[in-house]
Amino acid sequence: MESVGMKGIALPRSETNSDQEVGVSTAMRIQPMTRASRRRARLAGLATAVLVAASTGCSSYSSTDMPTYHADDSAAGAVNAQLTTQSYATTDEVLAAVAAAQQTKDLSDNAAQQLVALSRGEVQDGPENCFDKREASVVIPGATFGECAYGDPAGINQMVMYGDSRAPMWASTLERVAAVNGWQVRVYAKGGCPVVDLPLQNNETRAPDPDCDAFRTAAVEEIHKAKPQLVVTASHAGHRLADGEWPSTSQWQRGWESTFAKLTQPGTRVAILGAIPNWDNNDAPCLAAHQNDVQACSTERENAVSEYFDAERNAAALAGTHYVDTVPWVCAQKCESVIGDNVVYYNPYHFTKTYADYLTGAVADALRPVMG
Repeated sequence: MESVGMKGIALPRSETNSDQEVGVSTAMRIQPMTRASRRRARLAGLATAVLVAASTGCSSYSSTDMPTYHADDSAAGAVNAQLTTQSYATTDEVLAAVAAAQQTKDLSDNAAQQLVALSRGEVQDGPENCFDKREASVVIPGATFGECAYGDPAGINQMVMYGDSRAPMWASTLERVAAVNGWQVRVYAKGGCPVVDLPLQNNETRAPDPDCDAFRTAAVEEIHKAKPQLVVTASHAGHRLADGEWPSTSQWQRGWESTFAKLTQPGTRVAILGAIPNWDNNDAPCLAAHQNDVQACSTERENAVSEYFDAERNAAALAGTHYVDTVPWVCAQKCESVIGDNVVYYNPYHFTKTYADYLTGAVADALRPVMG
Protein backbone atom coordinates (compact mmCIF):
# COMPACT_ATOMS: atom_id res chain seq x y z
CA MET A 1 0.00 0.00 0.00
CA GLU A 2 1.80 3.15 -1.19
CA SER A 3 1.17 6.46 0.47
CA VAL A 4 3.10 9.48 1.61
CA GLY A 5 4.64 11.18 4.58
CA MET A 6 3.76 14.66 5.77
CA LYS A 7 6.79 15.93 7.65
CA GLY A 8 8.79 19.09 7.03
CA ILE A 9 6.04 21.22 5.48
CA ALA A 10 6.05 24.86 6.53
CA LEU A 11 2.89 26.42 7.80
CA PRO A 12 1.10 28.69 5.33
CA ARG A 13 1.52 32.31 6.27
CA SER A 14 -1.19 33.45 8.64
CA GLU A 15 -3.62 36.09 7.55
CA THR A 16 -3.63 39.41 9.31
CA ASN A 17 -6.35 41.97 9.97
CA SER A 18 -3.99 44.90 10.17
CA ASP A 19 -4.81 47.73 7.78
CA GLN A 20 -2.57 48.24 4.77
CA GLU A 21 -2.36 51.57 3.02
CA VAL A 22 -3.05 51.67 -0.69
CA GLY A 23 -1.87 54.38 -3.03
CA VAL A 24 -1.23 57.86 -1.61
CA SER A 25 -4.42 58.29 0.39
CA THR A 26 -4.34 57.31 4.05
CA ALA A 27 -8.11 57.17 3.91
CA MET A 28 -8.03 54.30 1.42
CA ARG A 29 -7.40 51.10 3.35
CA ILE A 30 -8.03 47.45 2.70
CA GLN A 31 -10.99 46.31 4.74
CA PRO A 32 -10.38 43.57 7.35
CA MET A 33 -11.13 40.08 6.11
CA THR A 34 -14.37 38.62 7.32
CA ARG A 35 -14.30 35.54 9.51
CA ALA A 36 -15.57 33.42 6.65
CA SER A 37 -12.99 34.76 4.19
CA ARG A 38 -10.19 34.26 6.71
CA ARG A 39 -11.31 30.66 7.19
CA ARG A 40 -11.44 30.06 3.43
CA ALA A 41 -7.94 31.48 3.01
CA ARG A 42 -6.59 29.46 5.90
CA LEU A 43 -8.11 26.23 4.65
CA ALA A 44 -6.77 26.92 1.16
CA GLY A 45 -3.31 27.26 2.68
CA LEU A 46 -3.86 24.11 4.68
CA ALA A 47 -4.82 22.14 1.61
CA THR A 48 -1.71 23.37 -0.17
CA ALA A 49 0.53 22.42 2.76
CA VAL A 50 -0.85 18.93 3.24
CA LEU A 51 -1.21 18.14 -0.45
CA VAL A 52 2.31 19.38 -1.22
CA ALA A 53 3.46 17.04 1.52
CA ALA A 54 1.46 14.27 -0.09
CA SER A 55 3.08 14.86 -3.47
CA THR A 56 6.68 15.44 -2.32
CA GLY A 57 7.08 13.30 0.81
CA CYS A 58 7.94 10.22 -1.26
CA SER A 59 7.69 7.89 1.70
CA SER A 60 5.33 4.97 2.13
CA TYR A 61 3.01 3.62 4.74
CA SER A 62 2.82 0.01 5.71
CA SER A 63 -0.04 -1.46 7.66
CA THR A 64 2.40 -2.50 10.35
CA ASP A 65 5.13 0.17 10.33
CA MET A 66 6.18 1.13 13.85
CA PRO A 67 5.28 4.77 14.55
CA THR A 68 8.06 6.70 16.22
CA TYR A 69 7.31 8.01 19.66
CA HIS A 70 9.11 9.91 22.39
CA ALA A 71 8.67 9.49 26.11
CA ASP A 72 9.99 12.04 28.57
CA ASP A 73 11.78 10.47 31.55
CA SER A 74 11.56 13.54 33.78
CA ALA A 75 8.90 14.95 36.13
CA ALA A 76 6.96 11.70 36.40
CA GLY A 77 4.77 12.88 39.25
CA ALA A 78 3.84 16.15 37.57
CA VAL A 79 2.90 14.46 34.31
CA ASN A 80 0.92 11.77 36.10
CA ALA A 81 -1.07 14.47 37.91
CA GLN A 82 -1.78 16.11 34.58
CA LEU A 83 -3.08 12.86 33.09
CA THR A 84 -5.31 12.06 36.06
CA THR A 85 -6.91 15.50 36.22
CA GLN A 86 -7.96 15.56 32.56
CA SER A 87 -11.57 14.93 31.64
CA TYR A 88 -12.10 12.02 29.24
CA ALA A 89 -15.11 11.25 27.06
CA THR A 90 -17.30 8.38 28.25
CA THR A 91 -18.21 5.45 26.03
CA ASP A 92 -21.67 6.90 25.46
CA GLU A 93 -20.16 10.24 24.49
CA VAL A 94 -17.78 8.58 22.03
CA LEU A 95 -20.60 6.60 20.42
CA ALA A 96 -22.71 9.76 20.21
CA ALA A 97 -19.82 11.56 18.53
CA VAL A 98 -19.42 8.74 16.01
CA ALA A 99 -23.15 8.92 15.23
CA ALA A 100 -23.01 12.71 14.84
CA ALA A 101 -19.97 12.42 12.57
CA GLN A 102 -22.13 10.63 9.99
CA GLN A 103 -23.65 14.04 9.21
CA THR A 104 -20.47 16.11 9.29
CA LYS A 105 -19.90 18.06 6.10
CA ASP A 106 -17.26 20.71 6.77
CA LEU A 107 -13.86 20.33 8.39
CA SER A 108 -13.93 22.13 11.74
CA ASP A 109 -11.34 24.70 12.76
CA ASN A 110 -9.95 22.35 15.43
CA ALA A 111 -9.59 19.49 12.97
CA ALA A 112 -7.98 21.81 10.44
CA GLN A 113 -5.39 22.87 12.99
CA GLN A 114 -4.64 19.21 13.72
CA LEU A 115 -3.98 18.70 10.00
CA VAL A 116 -1.55 21.61 10.00
CA ALA A 117 0.28 20.06 12.94
CA LEU A 118 0.34 16.68 11.18
CA SER A 119 1.72 18.29 8.02
CA ARG A 120 4.60 19.76 10.04
CA GLY A 121 5.39 16.56 11.87
CA GLU A 122 4.59 18.22 15.18
CA VAL A 123 2.27 15.56 16.57
CA GLN A 124 3.76 13.17 19.11
CA ASP A 125 2.87 9.50 18.97
CA GLY A 126 2.60 7.07 21.83
CA PRO A 127 2.86 7.55 25.59
CA GLU A 128 4.40 10.66 27.09
CA ASN A 129 6.21 9.97 30.33
CA CYS A 130 8.73 7.22 31.01
CA PHE A 131 9.72 6.24 34.54
CA ASP A 132 11.42 3.25 36.17
CA LYS A 133 13.51 2.85 33.04
CA ARG A 134 15.45 -0.38 32.60
CA GLU A 135 17.69 -2.01 30.04
CA ALA A 136 16.12 -4.63 27.82
CA SER A 137 17.53 -8.10 28.36
CA VAL A 138 16.86 -8.94 24.71
CA VAL A 139 17.89 -6.90 21.66
CA ILE A 140 16.01 -7.39 18.39
CA PRO A 141 16.05 -4.69 15.68
CA GLY A 142 13.03 -2.40 15.86
CA ALA A 143 11.59 -4.03 18.98
CA THR A 144 10.81 -2.72 22.46
CA PHE A 145 10.77 -4.93 25.53
CA GLY A 146 9.13 -2.89 28.26
CA GLU A 147 12.08 -0.57 28.86
CA CYS A 148 9.80 2.15 30.24
CA ALA A 149 6.91 2.14 32.65
CA TYR A 150 4.01 4.53 32.05
CA GLY A 151 0.97 5.50 34.06
CA ASP A 152 1.07 5.84 37.84
CA PRO A 153 4.59 5.90 39.36
CA ALA A 154 3.05 4.64 42.60
CA GLY A 155 0.91 2.02 40.87
CA ILE A 156 1.02 -1.55 42.17
CA ASN A 157 -0.79 -3.42 39.39
CA GLN A 158 1.16 -4.12 36.21
CA MET A 159 -0.19 -4.14 32.65
CA VAL A 160 1.61 -5.13 29.45
CA MET A 161 0.76 -3.82 25.99
CA TYR A 162 1.92 -6.45 23.45
CA GLY A 163 1.63 -6.05 19.70
CA ASP A 164 2.89 -4.67 16.43
CA SER A 165 2.82 -0.94 15.65
CA ARG A 166 -0.66 -0.75 17.22
CA ALA A 167 0.99 -1.30 20.61
CA PRO A 168 2.66 2.13 20.93
CA MET A 169 -0.45 3.69 19.35
CA TRP A 170 -2.69 2.20 22.06
CA ALA A 171 -0.03 2.75 24.74
CA SER A 172 -0.88 6.44 24.59
CA THR A 173 -4.42 5.54 25.65
CA LEU A 174 -3.34 2.92 28.18
CA GLU A 175 -0.89 5.33 29.80
CA ARG A 176 -3.90 7.44 30.74
CA VAL A 177 -6.03 4.47 31.72
CA ALA A 178 -3.19 3.25 33.94
CA ALA A 179 -2.59 6.67 35.50
CA VAL A 180 -6.25 7.16 36.38
CA ASN A 181 -6.62 3.65 37.83
CA GLY A 182 -3.33 3.33 39.72
CA TRP A 183 -1.63 0.94 37.28
CA GLN A 184 1.64 0.87 35.38
CA VAL A 185 1.98 -0.26 31.76
CA ARG A 186 4.98 -1.45 29.76
CA VAL A 187 5.12 -1.88 25.98
CA TYR A 188 6.42 -4.91 24.09
CA ALA A 189 6.20 -4.16 20.39
CA LYS A 190 7.73 -4.63 16.96
CA GLY A 191 6.47 -2.90 13.84
CA GLY A 192 5.53 -5.18 10.97
CA CYS A 193 5.07 -8.10 13.36
CA PRO A 194 1.48 -8.92 14.33
CA VAL A 195 1.58 -11.08 17.43
CA VAL A 196 -0.60 -13.82 15.98
CA ASP A 197 1.32 -17.11 16.25
CA LEU A 198 1.99 -17.72 12.56
CA PRO A 199 5.15 -17.56 10.41
CA LEU A 200 4.92 -14.19 8.65
CA GLN A 201 6.52 -12.38 5.75
CA ASN A 202 8.71 -9.31 6.22
CA ASN A 203 6.98 -6.28 4.70
CA GLU A 204 10.20 -4.95 3.17
CA THR A 205 12.11 -8.03 2.03
CA ARG A 206 9.03 -10.10 1.07
CA ALA A 207 10.89 -13.04 2.62
CA PRO A 208 10.23 -14.95 5.85
CA ASP A 209 10.73 -12.75 8.91
CA PRO A 210 12.95 -14.48 11.50
CA ASP A 211 13.21 -11.26 13.56
CA CYS A 212 9.43 -11.29 13.99
CA ASP A 213 9.54 -14.92 15.14
CA ALA A 214 12.37 -14.11 17.55
CA PHE A 215 10.57 -11.07 18.91
CA ARG A 216 7.39 -12.96 19.69
CA THR A 217 9.23 -15.82 21.37
CA ALA A 218 11.36 -13.46 23.46
CA ALA A 219 8.45 -11.15 24.30
CA VAL A 220 6.29 -14.00 25.63
CA GLU A 221 9.21 -15.22 27.75
CA GLU A 222 9.83 -11.72 29.15
CA ILE A 223 6.13 -11.16 29.82
CA HIS A 224 5.98 -14.43 31.77
CA LYS A 225 8.96 -13.29 33.86
CA ALA A 226 7.26 -9.94 34.55
CA LYS A 227 4.08 -11.65 35.81
CA PRO A 228 1.74 -8.74 35.01
CA GLN A 229 -1.85 -8.73 36.22
CA LEU A 230 -3.03 -7.97 32.67
CA VAL A 231 -1.71 -8.43 29.12
CA VAL A 232 -3.44 -6.41 26.39
CA THR A 233 -2.69 -7.37 22.79
CA ALA A 234 -3.26 -5.38 19.60
CA SER A 235 -2.22 -5.95 15.99
CA HIS A 236 -3.25 -5.36 12.41
CA ALA A 237 -5.82 -7.87 11.14
CA GLY A 238 -4.27 -9.83 8.31
CA HIS A 239 -0.66 -10.23 7.17
CA ARG A 240 1.00 -12.35 4.49
CA LEU A 241 2.43 -15.65 5.66
CA ALA A 242 6.11 -16.47 5.24
CA ASP A 243 5.33 -18.21 1.93
CA GLY A 244 3.71 -15.05 0.58
CA GLU A 245 0.15 -16.32 0.76
CA TRP A 246 -2.65 -14.70 2.74
CA PRO A 247 -3.78 -16.82 5.69
CA SER A 248 -7.25 -18.27 5.73
CA THR A 249 -9.55 -17.00 8.45
CA SER A 250 -9.28 -20.38 10.19
CA GLN A 251 -5.47 -20.10 10.15
CA TRP A 252 -5.69 -16.59 11.57
CA GLN A 253 -8.06 -17.75 14.29
CA ARG A 254 -5.86 -20.70 15.26
CA GLY A 255 -2.83 -18.44 15.32
CA TRP A 256 -4.53 -16.13 17.81
CA GLU A 257 -5.73 -19.07 19.90
CA SER A 258 -2.10 -20.14 20.17
CA THR A 259 -0.99 -16.61 21.13
CA PHE A 260 -3.58 -16.39 23.89
CA ALA A 261 -2.59 -19.83 25.20
CA LYS A 262 1.08 -18.86 25.32
CA LEU A 263 0.30 -15.65 27.25
CA THR A 264 -1.86 -17.42 29.82
CA GLN A 265 -0.31 -17.97 33.23
CA PRO A 266 -1.61 -17.98 36.83
CA GLY A 267 -2.49 -14.49 38.01
CA THR A 268 -2.46 -12.92 34.51
CA ARG A 269 -5.58 -12.00 32.59
CA VAL A 270 -5.44 -11.51 28.82
CA ALA A 271 -7.36 -9.06 26.63
CA ILE A 272 -7.26 -8.01 23.00
CA LEU A 273 -8.05 -4.59 21.60
CA GLY A 274 -9.58 -5.74 18.34
CA ALA A 275 -8.22 -4.50 15.05
CA ILE A 276 -9.15 -0.95 14.07
CA PRO A 277 -11.01 -0.29 10.82
CA ASN A 278 -8.89 0.90 7.93
CA TRP A 279 -9.53 2.09 4.40
CA ASP A 280 -7.48 3.88 1.78
CA ASN A 281 -8.72 7.48 1.95
CA ASN A 282 -9.15 7.97 5.68
CA ASP A 283 -6.19 10.24 6.41
CA ALA A 284 -4.92 13.82 6.26
CA PRO A 285 -4.36 14.24 2.49
CA CYS A 286 -7.97 13.23 1.81
CA LEU A 287 -9.33 15.60 4.45
CA ALA A 288 -7.18 18.47 3.18
CA ALA A 289 -8.55 17.91 -0.33
CA HIS A 290 -12.19 17.69 0.86
CA GLN A 291 -12.53 20.37 3.55
CA ASN A 292 -16.16 21.03 2.62
CA ASP A 293 -17.07 17.40 2.00
CA VAL A 294 -15.36 15.29 4.66
CA GLN A 295 -17.75 12.42 3.91
CA ALA A 296 -15.61 11.86 0.81
CA CYS A 297 -13.07 10.49 3.27
CA SER A 298 -15.49 8.10 4.97
CA THR A 299 -16.59 4.65 3.85
CA GLU A 300 -19.27 2.10 4.50
CA ARG A 301 -18.55 -0.09 7.51
CA GLU A 302 -18.20 -3.29 5.47
CA ASN A 303 -15.37 -1.71 3.46
CA ALA A 304 -13.25 -1.03 6.55
CA VAL A 305 -13.34 -4.42 8.30
CA SER A 306 -12.47 -7.92 7.14
CA GLU A 307 -13.23 -11.51 8.07
CA TYR A 308 -10.02 -11.51 10.13
CA PHE A 309 -11.81 -9.32 12.67
CA ASP A 310 -14.33 -12.09 13.36
CA ALA A 311 -11.54 -14.67 13.44
CA GLU A 312 -9.87 -12.74 16.26
CA ARG A 313 -13.15 -12.40 18.14
CA ASN A 314 -13.80 -16.14 17.81
CA ALA A 315 -10.29 -16.98 18.99
CA ALA A 316 -10.75 -14.79 22.06
CA ALA A 317 -14.05 -16.44 22.89
CA LEU A 318 -12.57 -19.93 22.66
CA ALA A 319 -9.52 -18.97 24.73
CA GLY A 320 -11.45 -17.11 27.42
CA THR A 321 -9.70 -13.87 26.44
CA HIS A 322 -11.48 -10.55 26.93
CA TYR A 323 -12.28 -9.10 23.48
CA VAL A 324 -12.73 -5.35 22.97
CA ASP A 325 -14.49 -4.34 19.76
CA THR A 326 -12.89 -1.09 18.55
CA VAL A 327 -15.04 -0.73 15.43
CA PRO A 328 -17.92 1.21 17.09
CA TRP A 329 -15.39 3.89 18.12
CA VAL A 330 -14.94 4.71 14.41
CA CYS A 331 -17.98 3.37 12.60
CA ALA A 332 -21.75 3.53 12.81
CA GLN A 333 -23.30 2.94 9.37
CA LYS A 334 -20.18 4.59 7.94
CA CYS A 335 -16.64 4.80 9.26
CA GLU A 336 -15.45 8.36 9.73
CA SER A 337 -12.16 10.24 9.40
CA VAL A 338 -13.21 13.11 11.68
CA ILE A 339 -15.03 12.44 14.95
CA GLY A 340 -15.80 14.94 17.67
CA ASP A 341 -13.50 17.59 16.15
CA ASN A 342 -10.66 15.05 16.07
CA VAL A 343 -8.77 13.82 13.03
CA VAL A 344 -8.95 10.06 13.52
CA TYR A 345 -6.08 8.68 11.39
CA TYR A 346 -2.62 10.00 10.70
CA ASN A 347 -2.16 7.30 8.07
CA PRO A 348 -4.59 4.66 6.84
CA TYR A 349 -3.57 2.20 9.57
CA HIS A 350 -2.99 4.19 12.78
CA PHE A 351 -4.97 6.58 14.94
CA THR A 352 -3.61 10.02 15.64
CA LYS A 353 -2.44 10.47 19.20
CA THR A 354 -5.24 13.02 19.61
CA TYR A 355 -7.86 10.40 18.82
CA ALA A 356 -6.16 7.64 20.79
CA ASP A 357 -6.15 9.93 23.83
CA TYR A 358 -9.78 10.88 23.20
CA LEU A 359 -10.71 7.20 23.54
CA THR A 360 -9.24 6.89 27.06
CA GLY A 361 -12.61 6.76 28.80
CA ALA A 362 -14.05 4.24 26.35
CA VAL A 363 -10.99 1.99 26.62
CA ALA A 364 -11.09 2.21 30.42
CA ASP A 365 -14.75 1.16 30.37
CA ALA A 366 -14.01 -1.71 28.00
CA LEU A 367 -11.14 -3.05 30.10
CA ARG A 368 -12.89 -2.67 33.46
CA PRO A 369 -13.94 -6.37 33.56
CA VAL A 370 -10.26 -7.44 33.50
CA MET A 371 -8.83 -4.56 35.51
CA GLY A 372 -11.11 -5.05 38.51
